Amino acid sequence: MKKCISGFTLVELIVVVTIIAILWTVGFVSYSNYLTWARDANRTSQMVRISEALQTHGTTNNLPLPENWSDITVWSTIIGYQWDIWETVLQTISYSTSARDPRDNSPFIYYLWTDRRNFQLMAFMEEQKALTSFFPQSTANISNRFPKSYGRKMGILLENNTNNPLHRVAGANSDLAVTTWFTAYLSDNETIEWVTEGDLLAASSIANCKRRRESFWVSTNGIYAINPNGSEIDVYCEMSEQGWGWTLVARSVNWGSGSFTVGSDIWTLTDLWGVYNLDAADIDFSQLMLASYQNSRNINTFKTTSTASVIYTVDGHTLNQWWITWGSSGDGYNGEQGMIFVR
Repeated sequence: MKKCISGFTLVELIVVVTIIAILWTVGFVSYSNYLTWARDANRTSQMVRISEALQTHGTTNNLPLPENWSDITVWSTIIGYQWDIWETVLQTISYSTSARDPRDNSPFIYYLWTDRRNFQLMAFMEEQKALTSFFPQSTANISNRFPKSYGRKMGILLENNTNNPLHRVAGANSDLAVTTWFTAYLSDNETIEWVTEGDLLAASSIANCKRRRESFWVSTNGIYAINPNGSEIDVYCEMSEQGWGWTLVARSVNWGSGSFTVGSDIWTLTDLWGVYNLDAADIDFSQLMLASYQNSRNINTFKTTSTASVIYTVDGHTLNQWWITWGSSGDGYNGEQGMIFVR
């Protein structure tokens, strides 16, 4: 009698192997995703704890300088220091554990203003929540990772296209390498692109009213010192209307007396009555607002537009030395005294 031997056919074997491969791939990807998530969570936890330690130390002491640093310099004036955060700084702020990236053991970035009261930290994450790709960016090469900042909006400088920090490009005790382009990271989603030496002023804490609001949480309208062009001046800041953080750059003369040339002179603002001209080209801005006011100091109407260049006409309305002109009759602007703000 003939004996029958059963077994898998070739097709069945291929199906089984394919299923195993799929399960292994799914399991591997899930495990890899978990490891990526865990490393990013570790980075976040470290940044939060270091930030808290720096804030606690800064309540009664100046924040510690890095062991070495690159000076962030604008026209021979130092505005900040940038370097990796090493053990000496951690010991000074009584941070007892090591602070290193869990993937490549590199130190985190530390930016300190010259007042030694304000700081910004940065880590490089492997995932970005906004990404829809199934596979995360999971490489130790920081050029493929995502900068995440903590602390004030100061503008940590990274070399364009590589994410290499300024201090790793220029070296210790070096000024900004003007032959290299950098991006200043104010926050995770706010940057100043293609930074050169002069552009660093736009990233300073008092570059304009918007930066003052972001850096010091100022919410009251009034006169504040800013430094848009290398010298500190006083300006009026509108901190509440149409968003916030507007810098007054031009105003028509109260009731038509005096002269008015937009952007020709910089005056120290002491009240809201006389002519006032600040060269808006000196201020990094993306929006322009034309506002009207009457005999009081209260702004009563607004009109805003986005702009990529310095202009002084908003939706057909022009501010001249006496009042706002060229608008439609009865629109609330024509004939009014006016002001121009930028941010």
